[in-house]
Amino acid sequence: MISDIVDVNRISSESIVGAVPPRTRWVVRDSARRHDETDRFDAFLHECASCDPESLAQFVALPPSSRPDMIDRLRAAQTAGACRLVRLCPGTEGHGYPLSDWVLSPLPEVAERLSLSLAIDYGDASTPPPWADIYRFVRAYPDLAIVLLGVALHADLTYTAVLDAAPNVIVDTSRAGDGACVAQVVRRFGNHRVVLGSGHGDGVPFEALMEALDATELAAVTRTNAAALQAGTWREEYL
Repeated sequence: MISDIVDVNRISSESIVGAVPPRTRWVVRDSARRHDETDRFDAFLHECASCDPESLAQFVALPPSSRPDMIDRLRAAQTAGACRLVRLCPGTEGHGYPLSDWVLSPLPEVAERLSLSLAIDYGDASTPPPWADIYRFVRAYPDLAIVLLGVALHADLTYTAVLDAAPNVIVDTSRAGDGACVAQVVRRFGNHRVVLGSGHGDGVPFEALMEALDATELAAVTRTNAAALQAGTWREEYL
């Protein structure tokens, strides 16, 4: 059913209400991808809960050294009902820090203990992300599910080497290009390595995914992988 779709990467510039088609959305405020809006997260969480029950607020974490209360805020966000995929926005398009274990520790370790997952968002620039940094980071935390958001699956083929080397890495469909390249990723790396994401609202149309994927593949990409991330069971199932 289309109402079972889970969009793990919905970037909201304005109101979160009225997305079409109906689906569960893990929502992040666009401005929070570039600015520290930790102190506004409770209000955003309340907006999601009160205005659109199908939307789950996504917490954007910063390096703990930049905010001594970051780990406590992360825990509080989860207790309050945030989705269990925590977003990081490194690089110049984001919060300006490098994606490194020595910068982010102990945040990844805490996420692993809480059975959370991390999402890496390098913004909307057309330039490739720093793959060497990504490789080192995902390899440093092999038991932590990590979703790479906004990878151009049809054009930037470096991600295939990362998927080969790091079984804990998942990609989303927000900049996949078309259903055919999503199908290629699924059939090469497995149903469990792709989740649905729409980004600013575009992404690969659901109809294109229906044409390119069989029923089992479609269910995994659009629903069951996200459900496992939200339940904290993806790691136990696939790593």
